[in-house]
Amino acid sequence: MRPKLPASWAWCALSAAAIALPLWVGAPRTAIAQNKNQNKSSSARQVSKCVKYSQETTDDGVDIRLDSSCEMDLDCSVSWVLRCEGAKASKHRASAFPLLAGTAGAVSASSADCGDAGWAIRKVRWSCKAQ
Repeated sequence: MRPKLPASWAWCALSAAAIALPLWVGAPRTAIAQNKNQNKSSSARQVSKCVKYSQETTDDGVDIRLDSSCEMDLDCSVSWVLRCEGAKASKHRASAFPLLAGTAGAVSASSADCGDAGWAIRKVRWSCKAQ
């Protein structure tokens, strides 16, 4: 009769390998994903340093301007909330546009939907990312 020890040992070794292999193979993917997230946040910080936001209130809304001193072309978006006096709900608006390296882009957040009623434009948000 053969002892069962060698077969049991082999089974344990295979089981350990089956558990460890997916963990080892998954580690590089996790590192790659973390590296991509770091690159995205680094890129966002870089863009925030070379894009300047400004706005000017006019009679019929708000003019929003993004000035780029970046060395790369960007895809930018601006969003805002328009609230008309007497209206029950606010209106969310957005605009997206390319911003070429070293140029300016502007968006007009219009109050035309409010007619002659009073209005407010709030929660203006902007973002740009490298193309």
